[in-house]
Amino acid sequence: AYNKAYAHVPEQRFEEAIASFQAFIREYPSSRLVGNAYYWLGEIYMAQNRTADAEKMFNAVVSNHPNSFKIADSKYKLGLIYARYGNNNKAKETMESVIAEHPREPAADLARNYLKK
Repeated sequence: AYNKAYAHVPEQRFEEAIASFQAFIREYPSSRLVGNAYYWLGEIYMAQNRTADAEKMFNAVVSNHPNSFKIADSKYKLGLIYARYGNNNKAKETMESVIAEHPREPAADLARNYLKK
């Protein structure tokens, strides 16, 4: 079910992906991939300029799925959202926490590059 939902993402079939990820979360609430599903919902919402919805999804990963494979990426995306809102202090603080808490993750490299700007 997760793979079927994700298959819509590279094809940019966002409405199908949203429905499929939401169904996955409902049907498999204890799956270790639920955090990933929330992450991909956040990515889709970002692509649709639905920033507030994206923020909720990334926060769901950070708050409710701390062992998710997408935890560092979700924190990084939250930093980008704070920057988009013009809250540069919170964006910087979030990027610094990604680096401190997940130094070997690709998201930490993205955060380092963000802070160099």
